[in-house]
Amino acid sequence: MSRIDSSTIKLNLVDLFVVVLIFMYGLSFYLQYSSIMIILLLVTLLFYTHKGLYFNIQVLAISFLFLTYAGFSLVINNENNLITVMSWFCMYLIGFVLMQSSSQNKEKFLKNLLIYGSLGLLIHCYLNVFISGEYYYLRQYYDYWNGNLIKATQLAAWAGTVLGVLYYWFTNFKQQSAIIKVLSILSCLCVLLISLNIASRTLIISILLMLIFVFFEKMKKRKTKEQHFHFLLFTLILFFLVYFLFWFNLWGARDYIEESNLLSRWSNLIHDTNTNDGGRLTIWLYSINHLDELLFGGYNAREAVGELHNLWLDMLDAVGIIPFSFLLIVTFQIINNLRKLLKTNNISNQFVSFMHMWYFFAFIQLFIEPVLNYGYINYLGFFWFVSGGLNGITIRRKEYEYKKF
Repeated sequence: MSRIDSSTIKLNLVDLFVVVLIFMYGLSFYLQYSSIMIILLLVTLLFYTHKGLYFNIQVLAISFLFLTYAGFSLVINNENNLITVMSWFCMYLIGFVLMQSSSQNKEKFLKNLLIYGSLGLLIHCYLNVFISGEYYYLRQYYDYWNGNLIKATQLAAWAGTVLGVLYYWFTNFKQQSAIIKVLSILSCLCVLLISLNIASRTLIISILLMLIFVFFEKMKKRKTKEQHFHFLLFTLILFFLVYFLFWFNLWGARDYIEESNLLSRWSNLIHDTNTNDGGRLTIWLYSINHLDELLFGGYNAREAVGELHNLWLDMLDAVGIIPFSFLLIVTFQIINNLRKLLKTNNISNQFVSFMHMWYFFAFIQLFIEPVLNYGYINYLGFFWFVSGGLNGITIRRKEYEYKKF
């Protein structure tokens, strides 16, 4: 069986420079908006455009999405989101151009960019949670680079980007190098510790889902009853090892979990009948029942029930039906591009499952967290970067040729 090299590929200097920049963008290295990284990436694109570019309807739709979002934010809410929107649009175009024009294996190149960007976000999250220290009011943390306060929901989103990577590494564990095996285990433990510390229910549930998906994928790869039995036996042994680790409080594991912010938050929810925390379903039902108040934006729903914890509802409540419609179009186009991966002959099944899982966990964040309201822009920036890369790798060039530079 051939080895799967999921972390390193043969790169020329320009491609390697791009990978480093994406990692630094995720890490937010000394810069809240990572603006220098974006500028350097845009300059680097000059090395890629000599082969010609092809545009399709998604590029047009996302252009209108960002244009209307910026315009209506200014007109309706008197908010200047131009820098944010330009950063998102640049990141989308960077991913789109890279995947069209790179001379390297596009599947491996996009996989590496996604892995290093996700690891950058995870490391930044770890620095904020465990190095900078916590500011206990409303579950906010100090940023490692500039000391600004960051909400726990945003930190959970950063950490959650690596779950798709972990799924890919764990489902192909035997074929990974020793370094990747160690890195995958450490990354999983890091995400788990972060979820306990920041009390993120979304993140801990996502971790459990990832492990369940890995289990069933591993089972599916076993062809004989004997192989199924051996894997089930291994899983049971691993489960009991974790159980005994907790039961006998080895290395203080049980004390750490019982004293964690996550267990404390769940305990408060159970015993405090007056709390309004976690009422997402109530918020969504309110938004749906008052859709007529959201059609023209202006934060009417947010003034009544707070953040809506949903990208699409937040967009509708903030800037109205027109940007919301373009967001729906772009969302369906992203899903359609994921479908196209299934029908692309020169794309491996491992990469297809990797991309589907990465988007699965990304959409969990978009559906149930206030992603649009995050103070830092690099989470959605990275999401749009990956979406641009996905569009670039699935585009049918003969149908959408535009011009050659």
